[in-house]
Amino acid sequence: MLKTRVITALVGVPVVLACGYWGGAPLFVLLAALSLLAMGEFWGMLGEKGVRGLRALSGAAAVAMVAAGVAGREDVLAAVLAVSVILALGVQVFRRSAYTVVDAHATLAGLVYLGYLNAYPGLLRHLGLWPLALAVGVTWATDTAAYFTGMAIGRRKLCPDLSPGKTIEGAVGGMIAAVVFGGLGGVYLAGLSVAGAAAFGLVTGAAAQVGDLAESALKRSCGIKDSGRLLPGHGGVLDRFDSLLFSAPVAYYALNLLALMRR
Repeated sequence: MLKTRVITALVGVPVVLACGYWGGAPLFVLLAALSLLAMGEFWGMLGEKGVRGLRALSGAAAVAMVAAGVAGREDVLAAVLAVSVILALGVQVFRRSAYTVVDAHATLAGLVYLGYLNAYPGLLRHLGLWPLALAVGVTWATDTAAYFTGMAIGRRKLCPDLSPGKTIEGAVGGMIAAVVFGGLGGVYLAGLSVAGAAAFGLVTGAAAQVGDLAESALKRSCGIKDSGRLLPGHGGVLDRFDSLLFSAPVAYYALNLLALMRR
């Protein structure tokens, strides 16, 4: 399992890094593909519970929001979100018998979770290369340190009902890595103060771990172990990028707040 995870990472990481470095169209293609693949996994999971939603709407909205994020247009992002909410809820008026309130809110959850939140890596890249690199780096450092720390010394379960493999020791190891990586990267790459960089690493790492657990909660409620099988050793796309969906928005606003405080 570990060998498979490493091989998959060695193949996928360069692609992610290259798209992040180039930004623009390559980053849009990557994020849009991730949104649509994860959306397929999302609806597959909910389908196990008999939930039906507007898949085409959620997918189209996700791609449009990712495009707005890569372009740095928060106004367009907000507009797409508003129109999508109106459409998702408005359809109930005309399809009451075939489209329930549960379906409507599942549609909203999908387009917000896998579209709106996934627009933030694009917004980070619009700020510059280092903001995106810092957010992704802290997220990966947190996930990696939590995984290996848990394997090495993990004893006490963190959330056994959601993710039996996660431990308190692993979570602490992940947070230490987040603060160290965020601190060093923030100071030497982004010019943040030591306190500001450490705080950035702390909140971004915490968001990454919550994002991981949130996806675990979704899977457990649907009675499945992995969201998919596309990435050998990792599960599905959503299994691999769940942390970044939460950490990227937190990193974006944390960096903007730190910039305001420096003025």
